[in-house]
Amino acid sequence: MSIMRRETLALTLLGNDVLAMRFSQALGGMAARRLGVLPGLDAAADEDLRAVAPGPWDQIIVTLPAHRCMIRPVALDRPGFRAGRSEIERSAGEFFPLEAADVALGYVRRVQHDTASGYLVAVQRSFIDSVLERVRSVCGATPCIVLAPSMALLGLGLQQHDEAIVDVDGPMGPSRHVLRRGQITEMDAEPTEAQPFARVPNQLRDDEQAAWAFAQAAGVALEAASKEFEPIAGQVPRQVRRWTMPVGLGVAAAALVALAPMIRAERYERAIDRIEQDRAAIAAHVDATLEARRELERYTALIEQARAAGVAVPSHVLKD
Repeated sequence: MSIMRRETLALTLLGNDVLAMRFSQALGGMAARRLGVLPGLDAAADEDLRAVAPGPWDQIIVTLPAHRCMIRPVALDRPGFRAGRSEIERSAGEFFPLEAADVALGYVRRVQHDTASGYLVAVQRSFIDSVLERVRSVCGATPCIVLAPSMALLGLGLQQHDEAIVDVDGPMGPSRHVLRRGQITEMDAEPTEAQPFARVPNQLRDDEQAAWAFAQAAGVALEAASKEFEPIAGQVPRQVRRWTMPVGLGVAAAALVALAPMIRAERYERAIDRIEQDRAAIAAHVDATLEARRELERYTALIEQARAAGVAVPSHVLKD
């Protein structure tokens, strides 16, 4: 795989469906392509999964179904969650109806006035392990990042909207999320008569267009909003945030360093030639100036002699 590219496989779990998309990133740009739909990871045969997502991949993003995720507001900012994550997970049984040893936690930042807060997102660790084991059995030991729907929807591109509502459907009905300028202000909000800007369907057949739009958002959420959440599992690689300095520029720089002595010598030679040309031009200008000065001094002397002798100076003595 070329060092100029990053290939990402995004698997979005909606009900019994798995939507697969490829995201190719190179030189600061990203292209997305639909790969296909699988009837669940467990039901899909290995050859079917390989056919849909042949790889190889630099990373895999897995977005879990909404009904597998539980959320709880917490008076904690993102740095605080990162610092105390292990301790919070050990006591997660007090906040969620799960055994503490079987809890994997993620975090979503909440934007409020002068308040550091967010939401804990809890998922059964055993479920995540089973999903990742299935993925790795086919795709190999590729780094995997696990997201909740509330993290993936941050890639919908809502940064230009003062307020946007996104409904995430589940078996018990929709969960309403409110965003301001692309950032979460409220999760699992009280239902209102306001129409949602976007919808995350419970399964593909409910709304195919919305399902694929969400699958695409899941693939770009790390690029669009990596500072707004902490994944449930996996580490966000630095390269994923923004390729401000593509690898190609580094290769070009290395080539320039290797050729530096030759380039430097050639530059010196050109500079010496330019200096010699400038010196010759200056010398010619100086000679012309000195000649004009001598001519002026000669005419001045003639004028002074004529004045001293009391003789009128003819006009033709001086040049026009």
